[in-house]
Amino acid sequence: MKAALRMELLRLPRDPTLLGFLVYAVLTTAISGLTGKSTPTAGAMVTLVCLQTAVLAALYGAVRFTLAYRHGVVARAMLLGRRGPVLGAAACTAAIGGTLLMVTALGTGAVVLVARTGSAAGLVGGLCSVLPAGLVLAAVPAAWGLLVGSIVRHHVLAPLAAAASLFAPLLLPQPGIIRLFPAGAAMSLLGLGEHPWPAPAALIVLLGWLLALALLAHALLQSRDLR
Repeated sequence: MKAALRMELLRLPRDPTLLGFLVYAVLTTAISGLTGKSTPTAGAMVTLVCLQTAVLAALYGAVRFTLAYRHGVVARAMLLGRRGPVLGAAACTAAIGGTLLMVTALGTGAVVLVARTGSAAGLVGGLCSVLPAGLVLAAVPAAWGLLVGSIVRHHVLAPLAAAASLFAPLLLPQPGIIRLFPAGAAMSLLGLGEHPWPAPAALIVLLGWLLALALLAHALLQSRDLR
């Protein structure tokens, strides 16, 4: 696991996928913050950025795996190590990339908010209060997206499957059921939705789903070829 993680971390600074998503995070955050009809409050801006970036992180994780799979990076890594540790290292590295997306997006949102309002009142407090939840909401979707990518493997379908599997339950009409799914737990971390979980319970739900998906992805990876 350590060797696989070291290899993944060495790839991360030179990862064009991460660079592209970082640029996209900056652009989408700036556009959404600058084009709104009304000036957003610090709390509303931070919440919007967290939700946008959570979706973006899930897409990033899926695209990261499918590109690596398409170009043979996954196959080469698994020739040098066992499949389970390689997948685990890739998921951890995707989670790190997701947190970088969140930090970049929150920083961009802060700059946009100050530019629109001319004031940083409430901004520091809003960022500090939501930063731990925001980092979780980037790391978990990014790892989730990579695991879904390892299952689906299709460059177009994998990002769609990652986003749908995470956020489609928000369309359910029963709030009590929604919070049992990852998206509902993520909303609870931000204090949104009806009957939100306490933060520790929401974190347990998120990590429980991620663990279940990791076990499924690991089992399928062991039983399928890499072609």
